[in-house]
Formats: sequence, C-alpha cells, structure tokens
Amino acid sequence: MKSYKVALPVLAAFSAFSSCTKVDDSLGLDLVPDNQRSVILIDTLSTGLLETSQRLADSVVSSKQGIILFGEHYDALSGRTATAGIVQFLPFVKETYFGTGATVDSLLFDLTLARLVGDTAVNPARQFDVYAVLPEKLSYDSTYYVNFDPSTILGPKLFSFEHSGPSAYKTIVLSPAKNTVTADGWAFMNRLRDASKEINDSEDKFHKEFGGFYIVQDAASLAPGTTGAIYEMNIGVDSYYTVYSSMTIYAHNYEGGQVKDTLAVSYHFIDGSTAYRNTSLTTVRHDYTNTPVEQSLTDTENNGFAYHVYEHSPAGAKPVLTFTDTLIGKNATTGELTGRIASMMTRDGVSYSALAVNRAQLIIPLKERSLETLNNSAYRLGMYYKYETFAPIPDWAYSYESYYGEGSIPYGGYLARGLGYYSMDITSYVQQLISYPDKVGRNITIGSTPSAALLTAPFTQIDGAGIQLILTYTLIR
Repeated sequence: MKSYKVALPVLAAFSAFSSCTKVDDSLGLDLVPDNQRSVILIDTLSTGLLETSQRLADSVVSSKQGIILFGEHYDALSGRTATAGIVQFLPFVKETYFGTGATVDSLLFDLTLARLVGDTAVNPARQFDVYAVLPEKLSYDSTYYVNFDPSTILGPKLFSFEHSGPSAYKTIVLSPAKNTVTADGWAFMNRLRDASKEINDSEDKFHKEFGGFYIVQDAASLAPGTTGAIYEMNIGVDSYYTVYSSMTIYAHNYEGGQVKDTLAVSYHFIDGSTAYRNTSLTTVRHDYTNTPVEQSLTDTENNGFAYHVYEHSPAGAKPVLTFTDTLIGKNATTGELTGRIASMMTRDGVSYSALAVNRAQLIIPLKERSLETLNNSAYRLGMYYKYETFAPIPDWAYSYESYYGEGSIPYGGYLARGLGYYSMDITSYVQQLISYPDKVGRNITIGSTPSAALLTAPFTQIDGAGIQLILTYTLIR
C-alpha cells in the first residue's frame, strides 16, 4: 500500500511586500481552528488485499423481459452458448373469430430481430423449430429463470423455418408450398380457427386452450466449423403502440370452387413487461469445456482464487471480487487498512477524531489491450452483493439512474478503451466496509448491467491480479 501526503489545510498565504525574499508558508496556520485542520491522503491497494475468483450465474430471472433469445453460438474463448425462447400470444382484437367453414391455408410470422451475436454474414442458414407449449403449464404470476427445464411443458413440433443474416425484421410464411408445417401444426392452426368469441375475449380462457410457443435451433443445423448466431426477438410495444412481433393466420371461404373472401386474424406476443398477461422466458445453457473459463473455475476450486477471470452474458461466467480480511479485518483494529486507520488517528504528534473517505476508485484492467479484446468487452459493468437478484452495492444505484438518466450517479463502471480498464466509484461501499467490517458483504460479483443481463453481451477478460483500489481520505481533528 502506497501512501502520499497530497494536501494540507487551507492557509492564508500572502506576501506584503514585493521585496520579500523568503515566504513562510505556515503563516496564518494558528488562525485555523483545531477542528478544521485536516490531512488528505491517497492510498493504493492491490494484489494480496483484493482477490478475484470465478463463478457461474445460472439462476438469473428471464421471464417477462420484453425479449426472448434463440439460437446457438460457439467460439474458442466463450465456448458454446445455447438459447431458446418461450412466448405466449393473444388475439390483437378480442371477440374476433373466423366463423365456420373457412379453410386455413397459411400462417405468417412477423418478427423483429435485434442485437445478435455471431457472424451471420458467413454462416449458412439455420433451421429453427417451433414447438407447442402445453396449456396451463405456465403461470403469469410465476418467475422463471434461465436454467428452466422446458422438457416437462412441451407438446408436439408445429413448424420449422430457416433464417440467416443480420436482418432486423423477418417475415416468415408457413404454408404447404414451404413444407414447414407438420400435421400437428395444421391441427393447431385449425384449433385457432375454431376458437370461439368467448375464448378469444378472455386472456385466461385463451391461455387454457393455447399454451404458447417454444422456439429453439434445430440440433443438427449448426454446421461444423461455423460459429452460429443468437438472435434477440423483441416482443414489446413502442410508445406509438406499434407491436414489434406478431403472427397472422390466413383462411379463405370458397363458393363454387372459387375464393369468396379472405379472412385473417392476428395475434401478438406482447409479454407481461407491459399491460398484457402473456408470459415469456429464455433458457440459456453454457458449455465452457476447454475454454479459459474452465481453467479459471478450476483455479478457483483448487486455490480459492483465480488471477484471470471472465464476465459472459446472458447469465454464465461472472467474476467475484473479494475484499479480504487481510485488507479489512472483522473488527476495528485488524487488517491492513483498518490497522493503518487506527495508527493514523495520531499522526505527527497530532490526534485526529475521525476519518472520512472522500473517494474510493476501483480500477479493473482487461487481461490485454488488443483491439479484439476491447471490441469483445462489455461497455459497462455493475457490482452486486447478489447478481441473481441484482442486489447492488450502494454506489451502483441503477434504479435511481434508470429514472433520472445515465450519468446521474458517480459510480461510472464504463470501459475506458484508451486505457484498457473499467473505473468504478465505490466510495459508499468502502466507507460502510470500514465502519461496519463485520456486517458488510465482502464477496462482490462483477456482472453486466440489469438491462443487459439477458442480451448477448460480449466476453470480457479481466486481469484480476491488476485490480487496484485507490482511496482518497481525510483525517479530521
């Protein structure tokens, strides 16, 4: 720990005559009241006092987030990530129905696909399968997590479609010409056609008949040697009430072998993040075999710490930063920092009554500063007592910031690309740790921001051995 004396009390320093050849900088010191005299110090804490380890976060909430993910992605650093999405749907207009005698001939998906990971420009088209979700297997009032097992709620396979490329909007026509509808799929569409006004008018009754869709990449469609891609499907609604993703069933009435009229009923996927009682969720599976994450997990298990740690979303690998007992003991007189504070209360023959932390700046460096590493790193990281519930340290007041706008709190947490590190202001947390060392949590998870927790965030490589905590504090008489 390095200590530098960087400032003294504010003094009344002046020169009465221009001919003076010597200036006494202590002039006026006796005029400063004792209780206003202070010393400001800077301490830099690093290896041995702060430890990093690796963990996995596999119980992150994924229900009713306004998006779902589907697809698979692989690379040598982050391993294989497999995602699948579940959505429920409701008629756009209540009390609508097809009537009797109409013949269903096609189904149209209009999907808004945003934020994706994977090089879709070079990857071949992949097949995605749509399965029925059994009715009454999902509850709107329940919370679902990324580790949810969908096997117990799935019905038959209904449709398949292919997709490739980075397009933000995708129209998928499922019809006999496309050969993408199974026999169960046609039976499903006929059941939608036959749904009564009473069923279409009630969200609860509709969901008792139609449980929703499970969208997953076909297991055989990721060609060897390709990275694949993960897509984010927006199932929300904008301020103009434009729905991002929907589906439409088309049917015709015939007379004398000729089409008499065309009928269409549309359905939306808007989930419970807004006003509708649709449930949605994303399942996520990570395989870190033969990756740096696997080694970091092994180091953590064997040694209790790891020098190189990784942050990967959605869910997945998360670094843990431990403020050790060596740094701050469990009582007021043990630990490197707490012991130093106790000894500094008497300094240069002067007794001080209190210590205040002016600023605690945490520096988290990347493992390396290559352009590829910078581009693959998350633009911002948060700090949490418990990542699964997004319980933040006091400085990372993201709820306050989400209301008042980004930049309304001093926390920071952004990647300084030119310097290759993240910088966080954690003054409140450190002050609490100093004041209540036996009560404040020491193991802090570093992870993506809540708004990005389910997005396909980049793979951030952190040099745990290079983490520093820079303290600026004041001793007060």
